[in-house]
Amino acid sequence: MPHSHDIAVFDEKVNLISLQIEEIQLQQGFRKEKYLEGRAPDREVAIHDFEIELRRLLLFLNDQRLAQSIEKAINDDATAIAEVSTEEDQAEEIELLH
Repeated sequence: MPHSHDIAVFDEKVNLISLQIEEIQLQQGFRKEKYLEGRAPDREVAIHDFEIELRRLLLFLNDQRLAQSIEKAINDDATAIAEVSTEEDQAEEIELLH
């Protein structure tokens, strides 16, 4: 189960990747150059590919966050269910004794 330090590091990674994507989009907005399809310079292709990889990484990290959230909910529910089950067992034992 993640600790608060792990969550902070995770959030920092998500923020940094988001900022990189925003920077790429900002830089692309300043470019006025037009190219024929399939004729973009290597630099443009590399930047485009890098943005795609950043977006994939961001999706992966968000999926991890969701999985951790689900894991936490399952663990919390398991604890609550165990407590209720114990209370019910105790109540049944008391009822049987009377």
